Amino acid sequence: MSKFTFTHEILELLAALNHQLYCEAMTARGFKYGSVRDDALRTRPLLTDYANLPEEAKQNNREAVQNIPENLRAIGCTLSSAPADAYTLKSDDIEIMAKWEHRRYVENAIHYGWRYGPQFDADKKLNPTLVSWEALSPSQLQQEFPDLYTKLGPGPLPEAERQKDREPVSYYPILLKRAGLVIVKVHD
Repeated sequence: MSKFTFTHEILELLAALNHQLYCEAMTARGFKYGSVRDDALRTRPLLTDYANLPEEAKQNNREAVQNIPENLRAIGCTLSSAPADAYTLKSDDIEIMAKWEHRRYVENAIHYGWRYGPQFDADKKLNPTLVSWEALSPSQLQQEFPDLYTKLGPGPLPEAERQKDREPVSYYPILLKRAGLVIVKVHD
């Protein structure tokens, strides 16, 4: 299967669209902009225009969309600009890609200095979602994440957090359509 890469312009467009979909989903859940993240008040500082995001958040959006072709390869798909060939994602596809997306998210967060903590703390860069998708023993965790395991917490990822990984991958068809692309199944 050939490797699909995005031009810089398409990558930026997809990153901005990815952020827009995040904002739409969070707003629909009752969250609003706030200068600090506060779960009780349901505020998020990232509920702003893409142009106003800190560079780390923009880069996270870029990396999320750059990873789309790899996630699609995991389910035997690729991208195309031919809409007649569009493939409809199945629930199993979304589950597989959500696991890959969570792994990307964990690796990205650790790259930026975050580590597991039982409570979210932006100042200390602690995040309770930096865990494996499934429950893993310490030796399995070390085998699965050899360079990262000391910064991860015990799994499994709670179901509500898994849903947060499923949501963006389920939006791939919408996101890609807005950029003139579709998902297609690769036939062997």
